[in-house]
Amino acid sequence: MYSFSPPPEKSRGIAFSILSLALSAAFFVTAARAGDVARILLNCLGICVIGVSVLIIPRAFFTVYTYSLEKTDTPGEYDFVVTERIGKTLRTVCRVGASGGTLSEEREKKTVRIYSYRPALSSFATVYFEPREADGEYLIAFCPDDEMKRLIYMLQ
Repeated sequence: MYSFSPPPEKSRGIAFSILSLALSAAFFVTAARAGDVARILLNCLGICVIGVSVLIIPRAFFTVYTYSLEKTDTPGEYDFVVTERIGKTLRTVCRVGASGGTLSEEREKKTVRIYSYRPALSSFATVYFEPREADGEYLIAFCPDDEMKRLIYMLQ
């Protein structure tokens, strides 16, 4: 019925990459001139910055989520489907009933688990979807466009 993929934020990913590389280099250069305790601390901070960037950069550059509403075999029922593409690998990571679910701009504190299908470093607003079968146990966090929001509101 309808599909949407948030466009990748390449400029933010590049800026984050350069910033993390410069920050870790600054930690390592400063550690070379520091005392024993400060050297250990600065080296650990530099390694932590590199670790965080290793986790975020692939998600920012290579992961693309596609959100879609698909008809089911039951008349009037639709599924909310999230497909994840990492490089050339494509897999469906979420398929829940969209009919009767609720969409909200803010996260409710009663939820036990949140499944996040948001692009890293995205400028899109996060929306939380609670499927009818969730019963308050989980939410799905994603970044839809206005048309996707409108269609899900119509299915409520």
